[in-house]
Amino acid sequence: MKKMFGFIALALLLAGCTKESSGKPEDSVGSSGRSVVTDTTGQSTESESTSSSHETTTTSKEQATSASSGEAADPLVSLEQAVDFKQALAIFQDKYPDAVITDFQWEANGSFQGSRTKVYEIEGEDAKGEYEVTIDAVANQVHVESDLEDNSDWQAEQLPMTEIIPMEEAAKTAAKQVVGDTQLSKIELEEEEGAILWKVKFFRQRQWQSVTIDAKTGEFLNVAGTVENTTP
Repeated sequence: MKKMFGFIALALLLAGCTKESSGKPEDSVGSSGRSVVTDTTGQSTESESTSSSHETTTTSKEQATSASSGEAADPLVSLEQAVDFKQALAIFQDKYPDAVITDFQWEANGSFQGSRTKVYEIEGEDAKGEYEVTIDAVANQVHVESDLEDNSDWQAEQLPMTEIIPMEEAAKTAAKQVVGDTQLSKIELEEEEGAILWKVKFFRQRQWQSVTIDAKTGEFLNVAGTVENTTP
């Protein structure tokens, strides 16, 4: 009887040890598994993020290279500005609705209140006097000057602004006539012997090239010679 009791006790003891032993590895594996999954997810996310960042950097570099090469090849890059031709005219006409425009020019390195920037200079007249409006084409700021006096012949030098092609169109046509590392420098609207002309000037290797465009038809007319040892 004692032997039987001892055998049963021994069997129960062995069964308890086996259950306790099998429980510990299961908890350990479970905990370790969750931890590994979490770490792997974090590493994967970082890897994807790094890859995305690399692609963005590569794209930015390609865009910068493309833009850089475009600037070198495109003389019209300096026409990228806040105020275009039509907006400049609207600014003048809003301030002086009765005035006619007698002089118009755009300059890449013009002066606006002591600073060098892209500038429109528009002059006009009405019966009350003469006006000059200077527009910072980049910052969209305006400076106005006026000389008020009786002006009976104020329409004598009027430019037909509603009959001409936009400045930007004339510049595109003119750009086809110049080659090399050329910079657009100045655009002027002039009247010569009854013809209305866009004079589009480029600066290249200390030389000038002036392209003449018919302001009414947009037709290319001629390219003037270069002038050496000249600054823009």
